[in-house]
Amino acid sequence: GVVIVPPETGQLAGGDIGAGRLADPAAIVTAVRAVLGGGDMAGQTVLVTAGGTREPIDAVRFVGNRSSGRQGHAVAAEAAARGAEVVLVTT
Repeated sequence: GVVIVPPETGQLAGGDIGAGRLADPAAIVTAVRAVLGGGDMAGQTVLVTAGGTREPIDAVRFVGNRSSGRQGHAVAAEAAARGAEVVLVTT
């Protein structure tokens, strides 16, 4: 039940060159996803919009809001954690 992501080779913190560098974060994430499986949203694509909007009414006026986008980002993070492919549109 143990998965080891091997170290990479390259320049180390002490200046030496060799094996021992931390693996690329993308490789670590891939390994974690493989171990944890897909989740209940695996195979689904989710489109999430987050942030404020500004829509013109005419050449001078507009309707808008100053949303921070925190809720949309939280929804996107949860969907990704549950295995969904997430497309996040944000301002």
